Amino acid sequence: MKPLILSLFLFFSASSVLASGTVTQYPFSNDYPDSFESNLTTKDSEQNELTVGETLFYIGLAEGLIATNAWLASESPNTYGVVAALLFPLGAVNSTSDHQFWGSLLIGESIAFYNISLDEDKVSKDEVFTNNMIAWHLAIVGLAAIDWMSDDEPPSLFMQPTLDGGALLTYKVRF
Repeated sequence: MKPLILSLFLFFSASSVLASGTVTQYPFSNDYPDSFESNLTTKDSEQNELTVGETLFYIGLAEGLIATNAWLASESPNTYGVVAALLFPLGAVNSTSDHQFWGSLLIGESIAFYNISLDEDKVSKDEVFTNNMIAWHLAIVGLAAIDWMSDDEPPSLFMQPTLDGGALLTYKVRF
């Protein structure tokens, strides 16, 4: 039961860290504004870049969460896969755009399906751990690529009738 509780905690924390897609933070201040509106207009609109130490901390945190998730998957791949399949959509909801939402949902559910489909008698724990480490790193690279290439315009679906009585379906995604 302990690995299940630990995996629930790690899924929620990893999804909020990894699905955000940005490495910035909002400045905090000890001076209190006269009204709430002035705080919204002056303080939240300014973003500061992270220092090298903070960036290394977040990279270490992400690597630790990835290694812990890979270890949990190696201990019980089927349980991990089922829990992941149920919880990864909650992480995808934290996405900042439609592209990030669908990308993180597809990537997360792919990792979950891989773990569900494993036969624990035929695959060693080391192989499961290694494959999950690779999968999580590829997931981060994929989500970063989606975030870098995607525009703010949401994807759209068009249907246009053709002269022969059929229909032309077009799914438009702008990168």
